[in-house]
Amino acid sequence: MSSLQELEFFIKRLPDKVQKNITIVTANQLPDPFLIHITKDRPNVYIPRIGFRQANMEDRTTPRITASTCLYGAIIGYAVLPYDVLDAGYQGKNEGWKGGLYINAISFEYALKPNARLVYDVRASNEHWLVTYNENTRTYIPEQIGKLYVSELKALPQINQEPKYVITIKVEIKKRFHFDSVNVLNPGYYEITFDYNRNSTWNTYKTTTIKEISKSDFLKEKLLVTANLSVENKSIYARW
Repeated sequence: MSSLQELEFFIKRLPDKVQKNITIVTANQLPDPFLIHITKDRPNVYIPRIGFRQANMEDRTTPRITASTCLYGAIIGYAVLPYDVLDAGYQGKNEGWKGGLYINAISFEYALKPNARLVYDVRASNEHWLVTYNENTRTYIPEQIGKLYVSELKALPQINQEPKYVITIKVEIKKRFHFDSVNVLNPGYYEITFDYNRNSTWNTYKTTTIKEISKSDFLKEKLLVTANLSVENKSIYARW
């Protein structure tokens, strides 16, 4: 049985709602031949599972790894970056988080693309699923391709809704990939400013600014930012 046949057999065992609202995607159909996931830690392996932070209206029947086709989509899918910075990072509530995130690439042969009936914000994040459909897909091995930290966060008040955030991140890139649907990041160091609100999507690029910076600028501000973070257990993420 081929890998595609194994995946098709796996899909036939899923609930009808899931079967009707997913599409099989191959790596060569994407802008880059891998998916992007951001994390506070540095995982050696990903295992498909039912997440803890999914919205109530999202599917909770299919174990998966959720990832996006670009960094902006991964940040939108992560969903809590400004709140991490404001609430957890600077108050030291998150077991030693120093304010940075790892950018991980996950190679694959086949992925599943859910629609909005399964993932309400998929149009914003361009979320894809990596699932276990044979022995080779029980785990997925990530490749760390970069790091980022928030260097500036602006909150613009709006009436009767959450603030509109404008986020500036500093990024270290080790391998070429897309920031959004248009902008490509080559190996190097960058300052990226983008909107973060309910209208932001992975293919919104006209309001994004990307500027190359030096390694020294990246490291200098990284030290300033993380030095201001309260760290309860310095051994956990000190290497970041």
